[in-house]
Amino acid sequence: MLIKNVIIRFTFTGVEGVQVGDFNFQNVINSLTIDNEVTEVGVRIRVEVESIYGFGATWLCSGAKVAGVSCLGAWAAEAEYRFRF
Repeated sequence: MLIKNVIIRFTFTGVEGVQVGDFNFQNVINSLTIDNEVTEVGVRIRVEVESIYGFGATWLCSGAKVAGVSCLGAWAAEAEYRFRF
């Protein structure tokens, strides 16, 4: 049973140093970590997609934002007004 599941769309700007591995027809993501990292050019945002199976990735960027949220399942109509962008 799906309970309060959502699809969150992110937009990343100034992306550099992309490393992608093991992309295939079945991709299961364990976690998405977004954190600050100090580099030679200042503070950047480090993004890591941790894989359970298949796709995994890391990159640095200058900006990250939530571009949208889509609610799934029975609660979608109830929650729709909460996530307006």
